[in-house]
Parts: sequence; C-alpha cells; structure tokens
Amino acid sequence: MLFLLVESKSDEPIIPLNIFKFRNFSLMSFIIAAVSFGLIGLFIPFMVFLQSVLGYSALKAGLVLVPGPATAMIIAPISGRLTDRIDPRPIVGLGLLGFASGLWLFTHTASLSSTWSSMILPLVLIGAGMGLTFAPVTTLAMRDVEGGMAGAASSVFNTIRQFGVVLGAAIVGAVLQSQLASNLPTEAKLYSASLPIEVRPYFIRAFSKIASSGFKIGPSQDAGLTLPRFLPSALGAEIKHITHLAFSKAFINSMPPAVYVCIAILGCALIAVVFINKVTLTRKGEKEEHLKVIHLG
Repeated sequence: MLFLLVESKSDEPIIPLNIFKFRNFSLMSFIIAAVSFGLIGLFIPFMVFLQSVLGYSALKAGLVLVPGPATAMIIAPISGRLTDRIDPRPIVGLGLLGFASGLWLFTHTASLSSTWSSMILPLVLIGAGMGLTFAPVTTLAMRDVEGGMAGAASSVFNTIRQFGVVLGAAIVGAVLQSQLASNLPTEAKLYSASLPIEVRPYFIRAFSKIASSGFKIGPSQDAGLTLPRFLPSALGAEIKHITHLAFSKAFINSMPPAVYVCIAILGCALIAVVFINKVTLTRKGEKEEHLKVIHLG
C-alpha cells in the first residue's frame, strides 16, 4: 500500500498506475494472476500425491504431467488465431471453465488406486484451459494500451502473473498443511487399531510430529516416519506400511479444500470475463506489433 502511495505521487514512477485506467488491462491482469494461482496451486498437491502417495519417482511424476502442457501447446496457437477473428471473451471463459473442471475432476478421481492413465482426462482439461486462456488474455491486455505505455504495461502484466504464482504457492501450501495437521492424527488413531496396544501411543505421537514439522516428499512409503531400532523388523515393516496408508488417506482428504481455493479464484476470474469491454478485432500487423512489445517487455 505504501509503495502504491509513493508511486502515485512520483513524477517518474516505476509502475505507471494510469495503465490500470484501461479496463481490459486491469481485468486481464487479474485473470492471468488467477490462472497462475491455479496452476501452481495444482502442482503442489499433485506432485506430492504422485510421489508420496502413489510412490512415483520424480521423473515418472514429471512424465505423468506431460498431457497437460502437450494439450496447451496444441490449443494455444489455435486460440491465438481465433482471438483476431471472433470475440475472445467466450474463448477466455471456456478456458477458465475447462481449467476449473480439470481441477475439480482431479480431486474427485484421486485415490490410492489411481494410475497415470486415470489422470489423463483432468490434465487434458487443464491443458486445454491454459491453451484457451493465455493467448487471448495477453492479447486483450495489450490491445487498448497506448503505444508509449506498452513496454511498461507488458512488464507490469508479467510481474502480476508471477505474483499470482507466489500467492498461489503460499495460500495453497498453507491450506494443505493446515488440513494435514488436522487429518493426520485422526487417520493415525484409526489405523493404529491394528497395532499392538503398547505401540499405539508412539505411533500417534510420531504422526502428530509429522503433521507439525512437515513430511518428506518422494517415493518413500513411510512419509518420513523414523522408527526406533529396538522394534522387531516385522513390526517395523507393518508400522511403515500402516503409516503410508494413514498418510495417503489423510493427504487425499486434505487435497480438496486446497484445490477448491484455486477453483474459487478461477470462478472469480470467470465472473470478471463478463465485464470485459467489447473489442475491435485487430489486423495481423497490429497483432504482431503487440506481441513484439510483449516479448521485449
């Protein structure tokens, strides 16, 4: 707030605040921040789910994500061309709706029995949403900005996009950690019933410690639980197995609230589409000039 106050009174501000007088630029800045928020908000729980719940390696988890970016790469050029031929507002709206639908579908299909093939459809929807959103949003943001302000506007636009990433990581991470802190001890109590009674208190205390101090991400089956050396090997193996099951169930139950935050932000962006000013379709040369300024910015 202090930064904005200083900028508003400066003769040569770092961020010329008058660029926000262009409605489409302001709305597109919010939408691109929301999409970035949703994107990073997906990756945090998704990668933990793949590696710590399903036991995938980092390489395999990365390969599982390929359908999303691949779909975006196919659709983005098409949506970019359509932006100059038809009203881009429905394209942006459809992209946001597809993105949110993919997030919702992921939370409702994720389970201990999930496979890489069961995640293709959510990832394709998310990739299609990104492909339908990024090009039209960038074009709409820069279309009405005056030539002398285009460089500053593109820099501000990219900064706001990065701000969405940072904000998404912070908020989604906090919600996920909060849900885990609540769900982990609950699942520990339920699963400890199959353990010898003298071991149960230790098991529950260890889980509470994991919930408060964090857990290890990776294909480990014990979620970072350290067992005392005096335990018999058979009992230690059983505890590790139960720990993995309890952690996995707790994490799957914790994901929806975190992802719903992303869906809510995308919903707000979808509402913002309604307020976009109707645009005059640009000629090819004008579009190329806008894109050149964006890349230079």
